[in-house]
Amino acid sequence: MAWTSCAPVTTPHLDESIHAFEAILETMLEIAAFESKLKMLGEEILRVTRRTRALEERVLPRLAGQIKTIVHYLGEREREAYYRAFLDRSGQPEAEPPQRQGCDLFQRAWFFEQVACARNDL
Repeated sequence: MAWTSCAPVTTPHLDESIHAFEAILETMLEIAAFESKLKMLGEEILRVTRRTRALEERVLPRLAGQIKTIVHYLGEREREAYYRAFLDRSGQPEAEPPQRQGCDLFQRAWFFEQVACARNDL
């Protein structure tokens, strides 16, 4: 038995099929890389969504409650200072009540209520 040739014999159809297969394989590899990037992006979106929900459901209500408490406390202090200045040392009211100074605390309370309502509308 004698070998006449070492080169494999291919037909034009086989060569065409090989080139088409290589092109398809190359495209599949590009798609696989793109798919893995999309999966990582999807996982990151899920992480961010969880963090956002935690902020909306836990942190923001707690902060809104703290803001209300602070505004209430500051309002009480402002009223106490106003009436303390209104009364003289003997406990009798002065002839003319003093003017309220500083920024209006009720406007600030209204602002924080608007922020809380806007957050609930989301």
